[in-house]
Amino acid sequence: MNGTELVQALAREYSMSQIVILTAFPDLLQVNKLFEFGALTVLRKPLDTAQFLECTSQILATPARSGKKLPRKNNVEAINAY
Repeated sequence: MNGTELVQALAREYSMSQIVILTAFPDLLQVNKLFEFGALTVLRKPLDTAQFLECTSQILATPARSGKKLPRKNNVEAINAY
């Protein structure tokens, strides 16, 4: 199972999940697919700790039972940095 298939499976089985992907090889087409299939954001390795903490803080601040999903962030910085 690759990352895209994993995102699809998680989104299907756990529809309220906030999925964050960490990749060393961001590819624009692949990133777009990940967003389409349910990823909240895509972060690039090496991990920017501040960016990761901001992302996880927002996720943890959203009550799981609220039924709300955070808006997806088009992490263009991660894609363009590649």
